[in-house]
Amino acid sequence: MAQAQRHDGRHRRQAPLTRRTGPPGWRIATPPYRDAALHATPTDPPRPAHCPARFHVCRSTAVRNLTAEEPPMTPHPHQSPRRNWPLLANSLANSLAGLAGLAGALGGTAALALDAPLAADSHVDTTLPANNFGGLPTLNVGGGSTGLLRFDLATLPAGTTAAKLVKATLVLYVNRVGAAGAVELQTVNAAWAEAGVTAATAPPTGGPGSGPVLALPAAGQYLAVDVTAQVKSWVSNPATNHGWALAPALAAPGTVVFFDSKENTATGHVARLDLTLADQGPAGRAAGRAGGERHEWHEWH
Repeated sequence: MAQAQRHDGRHRRQAPLTRRTGPPGWRIATPPYRDAALHATPTDPPRPAHCPARFHVCRSTAVRNLTAEEPPMTPHPHQSPRRNWPLLANSLANSLAGLAGLAGALGGTAALALDAPLAADSHVDTTLPANNFGGLPTLNVGGGSTGLLRFDLATLPAGTTAAKLVKATLVLYVNRVGAAGAVELQTVNAAWAEAGVTAATAPPTGGPGSGPVLALPAAGQYLAVDVTAQVKSWVSNPATNHGWALAPALAAPGTVVFFDSKENTATGHVARLDLTLADQGPAGRAAGRAGGERHEWHEWH
């Protein structure tokens, strides 16, 4: 037809796109309207000035030029893009089912990551034995000070056992370094309260040389240490969870460092205990939809 068909503006329910073959280098896609007719010629005037396509087509016909003049998948300005959402959703469901099947093939387990909440943190200072520092924004270590912190493991999912704990990592934020060196992480062996602990009432610890030694990074960086073995012990015996003490390492007694406490509102880099638990995952690949099912998508224009 010499004159492009004019769209009458009425809303019509459009069925899925059907494809026809055309001359070499062209792909012609036509929605099967009852009165749809393919009417596109290379030079038929009039053609709207805003239409960048080599062919002028009405809303009921889409023509794609598969040459360098126009990208193959660029939507035509006279036709809204089509998306087969049910098909995409089904593809995503199948992908997730495949991942579930992979987890089942690897032993039927899935990992669960969570943080244990920080229950208390403070420090004690032998130069001020009667003072409590539970409300300060830093945990001071060195120069007569020992840091204390304890995490609440009662929030773990019901039925959590030491065998299900894959990994535990303690993460601290270095606020300031007074004197570079290293700190030691010692276990605390008695109860203490953040608002009441002092150097005079400080709980006993494992003592110097009893815990892992951590080299200090520069100020403004995080310090992480694997504490899986100790946390497993606390999961098995919750009554023994009194937390850790931070003290200068035996080989670096002059170390002075300040870690962020949970009262530090300026940075908010509170100490964290990151836990990874192994949980029972789905057994095998989830059943998919029956084969041969056909999905249709209709759009309103």
